[in-house]
Amino acid sequence: MKKIQSILLALVFVFGFVGIVGAQEGQALPDPGITPDSPFYFLDKWGKGISLAFTFGTEAKAKKQLIIAQERLAEAEQMEEEGKTEAAEKAVEQYGKMVSAAAENVAKAARSGEGFPDALAGLLATTTSISQTVLGKVYVQVPEQAKGAIERAMQTSTRGMQEAVNATSGERREQVQMRINENLQRARENAPESARQFIPMQVIELENGSEVNDYEEGENGRPTNTGLQSRNIPVEIPNAAARR
Repeated sequence: MKKIQSILLALVFVFGFVGIVGAQEGQALPDPGITPDSPFYFLDKWGKGISLAFTFGTEAKAKKQLIIAQERLAEAEQMEEEGKTEAAEKAVEQYGKMVSAAAENVAKAARSGEGFPDALAGLLATTTSISQTVLGKVYVQVPEQAKGAIERAMQTSTRGMQEAVNATSGERREQVQMRINENLQRARENAPESARQFIPMQVIELENGSEVNDYEEGENGRPTNTGLQSRNIPVEIPNAAARR
């Protein structure tokens, strides 16, 4: 029994660190590795969870969360291409959790005043903006009752874009905004009409911008827009200094 437990623990650690090492800050998603349709997917989730538990420091944890989020996006994309909508939904759910936690950590680190690596803000910007293309594809494939979850994942990504811009300044902020807007344009061009309404046209910075509002639950549990850009209105990015 102890031998079996040791083997399982070893597998958990292996599955947890595979992918985390491979994913980087480029525009291309990493190899999905074990996908949600696999009976061993739970080992991958456990392994990633253990890896995060032993990652200390806000910045380090945020980076690992974003790298895991990229892998979940890759899983969702592969499952969508194979027509496995339930598995794609699972991957999107895990993506949403990871990117939400990462955005929170990025915001926390940026507000600490202890300095912040621009590369991490760039990783957040890339992950959340390229997600719109994948999420748009999944959106049209899932049944009606599951569309609300995909919309919320898109909303989570938009909040992540906001935090990515807020965490930078000067020329680097302009670069982050440009990267996001290029990815958003690409996503809108490739997205079907039914999903396009949930993809922002662009991210802009206003001197006295307002916080992005969350979605509220509408009919059948689907979110209702309450202020966030969705119906082709630019996302307003608050001035970083004003938030401190």
